[in-house]
Amino acid sequence: MDSSAPPWSWAVEYVSAVIASAGTPPASLNRNPRYSNRINRPSDCSVHRAFWEAVLNNSAEVFVLTTNYDLLIEKTLRHRPMKRPPSPGCFYGGFPRPQVLKGAAQPFSRWSPQRLIEMTGSTPVYKLHGSLNWSVSEGGLVMYQDMRAAYRKGGEAAIVPPIPEKRAPRWLSTVWQEVELALQSSDTWVVCGYSAPAYDAEVLRLLQNGAQSRPVRILLMSPDSESQRERWNLPIPNAEILPLLGLPEGIRDIADKLSSF
Repeated sequence: MDSSAPPWSWAVEYVSAVIASAGTPPASLNRNPRYSNRINRPSDCSVHRAFWEAVLNNSAEVFVLTTNYDLLIEKTLRHRPMKRPPSPGCFYGGFPRPQVLKGAAQPFSRWSPQRLIEMTGSTPVYKLHGSLNWSVSEGGLVMYQDMRAAYRKGGEAAIVPPIPEKRAPRWLSTVWQEVELALQSSDTWVVCGYSAPAYDAEVLRLLQNGAQSRPVRILLMSPDSESQRERWNLPIPNAEILPLLGLPEGIRDIADKLSSF
């Protein structure tokens, strides 16, 4: 191993900071990336909102599995039930409730002084690799409503780096256990943006255990979904793979397919 190579922790810190500061400053004019893009601010991505609307409106029960660290799913589903646009809200699957997120909803503003936000939604979001708004403190997990954990002390975000040798740490074990049970209870999986790479052995094992050698239906949303069909059949040979277009073109297909089942 090259001793002159920079420490891996530096790469993790850099990637965390880049993801955490992505996007434009909110209307509050707060340009500090530690506190921008907070979980209580709705996503302004119309494509993602349309995707979740199609899934929620045509499914009896929904749970979400993601390998991403960002807050895009939470900001689209919202942290609590909403009426406009309608959403059941979400919470972090695999962790006890109530889930109270620390921080400041609108730092340095007397118009929005809330320092705590509770995840009161009904849709579980399982984050297999951790999240940029989580931090491990003295063996316990602390959840924030903003991205401060990705910056302080060189980066304290509770995430698992995307390397082939990754293993779920103890603080993530209940997330992996619960999502496996959730997969076993579901006959229809909507896969968007995940190509099931061969090196992702632990996630593929999780999917295999979730399928339990039974015929599950997988709606594969990707611009190259046809070519990915065989890759998905390797870990889950009994699956019915339905290749669809990616976002945003495949949103109508998703709504039609789910409503027909």
